[in-house]
Amino acid sequence: MAATINMTIIAQVRELGEDIDIRERFDTTTTPTTVTHVKRTLITADTPELLDLGGVAVSLCEALWFKASGGNFWLDTTVSTAGVASDFQKEVYVPSGKSVFITPTGTTASIGVLGSTAVTFEYLAGGTV
Repeated sequence: MAATINMTIIAQVRELGEDIDIRERFDTTTTPTTVTHVKRTLITADTPELLDLGGVAVSLCEALWFKASGGNFWLDTTVSTAGVASDFQKEVYVPSGKSVFITPTGTTASIGVLGSTAVTFEYLAGGTV
């Protein structure tokens, strides 16, 4: 059986007049060959850092999940230089205690992270080598 990556978001509302169920599902379009799961802390505030996607090729990364455990941060899916705040484009905001899923298909640079304070977070990247 071929490997797959499935991401599902389920929102349920009850007891407010009507029951609402919203389900969003994303499946990768190719067969992933590797995945990386990392827990990390950004120590230097206001200094962008590039993420290590392990064996996942940045241009072939199909699934990214981020969770901010402590502190808020921004993501840039096209940053190419670590540590240069002027090169960083604030594309996706991840508030403390929340998760985001992104699908950066076509990204040709690196995934960067920027926090205004020390930030603790984890991420999962999946795709091909």
